[in-house]
Amino acid sequence: MTYIFFVVGALVLLAAAEAMRRFFLIPTNITRRFVHLSAGAINIAAPLFVAAQAIIIVNLLFAGLLLLSKKTNYFS
Repeated sequence: MTYIFFVVGALVLLAAAEAMRRFFLIPTNITRRFVHLSAGAINIAAPLFVAAQAIIIVNLLFAGLLLLSKKTNYFS
């Protein structure tokens, strides 16, 4: 169950950053810093709640998502 919260939290983080950039016209460098700091905080706290394998899998999935979005130019 906590694994799902970990995945949803990461998705909400990306969605919030994209919303800040698109709707509130916050510069990309600010949203990028927000994502890096927030993702770092989530990954620091994650071992307290989920297994190491889950952290690795989720981070690899998001790396794949970011590579795909770079090819499709979805996230700036």
